[in-house]
Parts: sequence; structure tokens; C-alpha cells
Amino acid sequence: MIGPRTTFAVIGSIVAFVLIVAGIVIGGWQANWWFANSGTNHQAHINSSSYGAQESDLSLIATNMQAINGDEVDLRTAPAGLAQQIHTEILGDANNVCHYDTLLTGSVALDPQTAAFVKANCLGGSVSALSSLRNGT
Repeated sequence: MIGPRTTFAVIGSIVAFVLIVAGIVIGGWQANWWFANSGTNHQAHINSSSYGAQESDLSLIATNMQAINGDEVDLRTAPAGLAQQIHTEILGDANNVCHYDTLLTGSVALDPQTAAFVKANCLGGSVSALSSLRNGT
């Protein structure tokens, strides 16, 4: 005859076994999601660092720099009513240049004029608060 202590010990062992198996299953499932996410993040980093992506970012920087140069010419000849709108466009294009510059990893190089622009006006992916572009000069 099995006593009450033995019955509780058997039931306790079964419950402990079920909890351990459930912990392993849930832990393995979570680990799978973690590893899958880690692999996806690694692949995204590789893709964004690829030469093609870098060339695309460099092209977007060049396009925005051309827009800034064109807008600066327009700003000098614009009537007073349009000056603020053109300045806003220049600031937007400059923010784009600063953002795309942060995406470059060194596999491509900026031309000297653009590098000087970035150094003088960009901080942390946007136009610096100390930039002369902030006050319209």
C-alpha cells in the first residue's frame, strides 16, 4: 500500500517534470525568435553597408547638394515673400544630406565640397543648431 507521502512525492515529481519540460519548450521557442531576429538584424546591417546601398546614399547626397546650390542662387534673387519658403527648402535638403551622410560607412567618399558642408553644418544626422543655415545666412 502506498502512503500519502509517497503519493505526494510522485505527484510532485510529475508536476516538476511537466514544469521543466514546459520551461525548456518555451525557452527554446523564445531562443528561436531571438536567434531569428538577430540574424535578420545582421542581414539588414550587411545590406545597408553594401557598396550598392552606399552608392545610392551618395547619389541622394549629391542630388540634395545640387538642390541646395540651386536654391541658394534662387534665394539671392527671390522676392521677400519667397525667401522664407526657399530657406525652408534649403534647410530640408541640408537635413537630408546630414541624414544620408550618417548612413555612409566609409566604402565611398564624399567630394571635398560636400565633406566641408557636412563638417560645417551637420551633427547627429541633422542640421546642427550652430549651423549658419539655421539663421538663414
